[in-house]
Amino acid sequence: MLKATLRSFLAHKGRLLLSALAIVLSVAFVAGSLIFSDTVTRTFDRLFASTSADVTVEAKDDLKSQVPTGEARTVPAALADRVAKVDGVASAHADVSVENITVVDSRNKSVGPTTGAPTIASDWFLTDRSAVKLTSGHAPEGGGEALLDADTADRKHVKIGDTLTVLAQPGTFKVEIVGIATFTTTNPGAALVFLDPKIAATQLLGSADKATGISVDAANGVSDTVLEQRVAAVVGTADYEVRTADEQAKSAAADLGGFLDIIKYVMLGFAGIAVLVGVFLIVNTFSMLIAQRTRELGLLRALGADRRQVRRSVLTEAILLGVVGSTLGLGAGIGLAAGLIKLMSAFGMNLKTTEMVVGWGTPVAAYVVGIGVTFVAAYLPARRAAGVSPMAALADAEIAEIGRPLRTRAIVGSVLGVLGAAALAGCATATKTASSASFLGLGIVLTLLATVVAGPLLVRPVIRVLGAAFPAIFGSIGRMSQRNALRNPRRTGDTAAALAPGALGMDVDFAKDHKVKVGDTIPVEFPGGQRTQLKVGALTDQDGSDGFGMQGGLFLAIAAVEKYVPGGQDSALYVNASSGTSPDQLRKRLDTTLDPYPQVQVRDLADYKKLVHDQIAVLLYLVYALLGLAIVIAVLGVVNTLALSVVERTREIGLLRAIGLARRQLRRMIRLESVVIAVFGAVLGLALGLVWGVCTQQVLALQGMNALAVPWTTIVEVVVGSAVVGVVAALLPALRASRMNVLAAIAHE
Repeated sequence: MLKATLRSFLAHKGRLLLSALAIVLSVAFVAGSLIFSDTVTRTFDRLFASTSADVTVEAKDDLKSQVPTGEARTVPAALADRVAKVDGVASAHADVSVENITVVDSRNKSVGPTTGAPTIASDWFLTDRSAVKLTSGHAPEGGGEALLDADTADRKHVKIGDTLTVLAQPGTFKVEIVGIATFTTTNPGAALVFLDPKIAATQLLGSADKATGISVDAANGVSDTVLEQRVAAVVGTADYEVRTADEQAKSAAADLGGFLDIIKYVMLGFAGIAVLVGVFLIVNTFSMLIAQRTRELGLLRALGADRRQVRRSVLTEAILLGVVGSTLGLGAGIGLAAGLIKLMSAFGMNLKTTEMVVGWGTPVAAYVVGIGVTFVAAYLPARRAAGVSPMAALADAEIAEIGRPLRTRAIVGSVLGVLGAAALAGCATATKTASSASFLGLGIVLTLLATVVAGPLLVRPVIRVLGAAFPAIFGSIGRMSQRNALRNPRRTGDTAAALAPGALGMDVDFAKDHKVKVGDTIPVEFPGGQRTQLKVGALTDQDGSDGFGMQGGLFLAIAAVEKYVPGGQDSALYVNASSGTSPDQLRKRLDTTLDPYPQVQVRDLADYKKLVHDQIAVLLYLVYALLGLAIVIAVLGVVNTLALSVVERTREIGLLRAIGLARRQLRRMIRLESVVIAVFGAVLGLALGLVWGVCTQQVLALQGMNALAVPWTTIVEVVVGSAVVGVVAALLPALRASRMNVLAAIAHE
């Protein structure tokens, strides 16, 4: 039986090829996700660990006691001398490094990154843990010179000798670029400017007596933990945060972890989709192969093979397929991870493929997914194969499920569909985000399973409609265009007026949770320690936290902020047009007024939309790339179905050719069949996707995202695109069918 199984596997390797490709892509998604995530995490862990001092001393971050003035948190520069005298300290340096700056070129355009990464100005102080090295020019000397990192210089076309303007919190000053510094480790996408250490504190912090932190190197034989304890005992922990290199690295990595987790989960989500599509493809492949091998399996039974041996034979073929697909998929996953690393570099996060990490868990996951999925998908076809009677070897019959009643599918699919619809209804009516999201997840799973189970029941009615619609689909279709502009809650003039006797504006849901209504007086504590009693003057529908650490959509008039937070600064100012002034007129006037201040940016809704898009561009393009690969898997499914269908219908095709069907007509028939399959899948997918999308928006609405936009144009493009995919997928199967020898096809068994 083992020899027969191996011969059967090799004999049908052409038919198994497309299923193997589905496994390859599924495993590639999983392996690529893990490799990419591990590589980025390990890279930044090494970066933070290698660039962190043995011990660092920084000012403690206390929102309640500190007024948000825009100034960087500082420590006395003289603290470095005190720390240097601590037993076990080899050296201590007063660091100057700030992010509250804007650097512009001669055209008053920012040279900083647009991806959300910061622009950092620091003092030029090289150590063996520095992330950069001087590669051209010379170190800055005096107040008019600076270095720029090589990536920013290349991206913004800045060269040695150019003059840049630095807008810092203490004031604005010009510098000449006298050298270029190149990263020796991974560049996380930031723009770096380095100044002469003698004047960096004065220009960036406003005083030579200030520093942003103290870097401490331990003497030989002194551990970081011991040194941390000694330094903390000297400087105290009431006003200062003392950390080891490991703690500092973990803190820095935690800030980046959220973004990396999003990318990882998106990729694993597409891996799940790929696995699901792969399961359908493998089930279909083995079902059709077993139907075509009825005589072969019946002959094995007639020669003495029992049901268990036949079932084991089919499952062994599946495992062999899984091993081959998993091995190739692991290699493809490495290539996918390399491509994603290059994609990240295109957006400013310069990773190195030479530092790619392939942990032991990646190949284990690859083979578990590849072999496991193939085994599970082939189990039902294997059971059907075991049911082949020895008499089938003598009959000209197949065991395809044509004509089998679909009553069980109808019952199970209906039950799952009703439960899924109930869960989605619960999602739409829930008032809490957590419960709504839980109902959404359950509803998606149940409705997906219902569609899979009951899908065959929908084939005839849907395909009958699609067939009748062919002339309309392939004729001229009107372009559907309905775009819902991005709505962004804003502070209206009425609300502003309500907040002008020193009143407080509050989000309506926040007020409801805390049993507060308009006219109530509540206690308020501001950053810096000031306290007062304020009357609630208005309720808004915006749940945000803009500056000053306030949450729950709390808003104050500017006069109140100036009174209770003197010297405070906010990150944004919302401006409403007065009566008789259009938004476009207001925008032009603001642009003119604020032109001398490049650190201030004027944005309307379109600008804000572009800003958000740019910030998530890496994630969006990653999603588009993975979606493209998922479509490739779907195309393989159509190709596989058609190819096996052609093999299964070889005699039928021969008879059609014999009675006069031309090759061209045969190719057209197969192409139309492919189009129907592709459009049928697209219609089902769009129906599910629209329902899921509307329910997802209901979850987001609980977080204040109330706008619902249905991309009708994209929907039409998907339907048309699915028809194109169907035509492309049918090219090879149709060509193969048209080239069949008529007599050989008629004699085919």
